[in-house]
Formats: sequence, structure tokens, C-alpha cells
Amino acid sequence: MTYYEYIAEQVNAGLWTKTQAVFGRNAQALDLYFRIYSLVRKYEPEKSYGYASRIAANEAIYSQIGGVFA
Repeated sequence: MTYYEYIAEQVNAGLWTKTQAVFGRNAQALDLYFRIYSLVRKYEPEKSYGYASRIAANEAIYSQIGGVFA
């Protein structure tokens, strides 16, 4: 089981916020990585060449991961 799959199960069960306490300081990073990977899976499921640039350049996606589009 990957971290993504584990966190997805926790999110679906409504337990992720409580489970984050187990990860300590790593919880914020794991949550951010989970949100980013969820968006990648949604918008670029095939991860074709250049997908990272397209994700970073998309204002709607960038704002969902906590960025401010300048």
C-alpha cells in the first residue's frame, strides 16, 4: 500500500485530520503531497510529457494547493 492509498482511505473514512497526529511534523508535508498528487491524478492521469509545467501554470490548480498566482 502506498502512502497515497493509505491517506486516501483515511480521507474517505473521515479520519485523516485525526491520523495526522501520528505523523508529527511530517503531517503537513504528507497532506500537501497528497493534495498535489490528487490534483495530478485528476487533471493529468496519464502524466504525459510536460505535465508538471501544465499543473504549475494552471491558476485553478495552483490556488488549490495553497499558492498565490501572481
